[in-house]
Amino acid sequence: MTSKHLTTEQLSDFIDEILSEEEKIFVLEHIKSCEICRCELYALQRCISLLSQLHNECFEFPDLCEKTLSICKARHRRKMYIKSIPAIAASMMIIATATAVKSGFDPQNRAYVQTLSAQNDVQSIINAIRDSKGRIVNITSNYIDGEIDHRYLETIKSFMESQKIKHEIIQMEYAIQGNSGRLTNTSLSGSNYNEKLVQLYRNKDRDKIMIRFFK
Repeated sequence: MTSKHLTTEQLSDFIDEILSEEEKIFVLEHIKSCEICRCELYALQRCISLLSQLHNECFEFPDLCEKTLSICKARHRRKMYIKSIPAIAASMMIIATATAVKSGFDPQNRAYVQTLSAQNDVQSIINAIRDSKGRIVNITSNYIDGEIDHRYLETIKSFMESQKIKHEIIQMEYAIQGNSGRLTNTSLSGSNYNEKLVQLYRNKDRDKIMIRFFK
């Protein structure tokens, strides 16, 4: 089920409730077992929520409106109507970072820009984990824990530094609680790729490294 990930268009159509019953069931079953697609769906829903709150805003997004209009026209030809927020959100998740740099927003809109920037960080993290043959282990409001192939460590490091996304390698340890048989995990954190911590983790799994990405 998780060998092939859902596309952004599939997730957008799912949110818009225009999928057939069979397609809807397929998407639901997929996101139950695929952590990456589940996280992408969450990210897209967050982006849609942000856009929904902008209906009364009067400021303009330079270079964005034309691209968004093109997307809407294409969807109009395919569906015979224009999908409103989900289609726009899907495109904004790709181009919003470049637009934000060029647009020079008014100071009163900085809170929105900062929020959108954080959303773009989430998408960058998801893509980086996916491209590193990894998986998402845990996601909270503050960080995302991902497990990646150790061969991609330096690539991930360079990319995150270029995006100015804070990150650190963590060690996941599990212990049994008394007679309950329950497993609890504790994390030993190390910043900026602590070599000793890398070695500790590789002793448990030579091929995998756990990294915490901060939003």
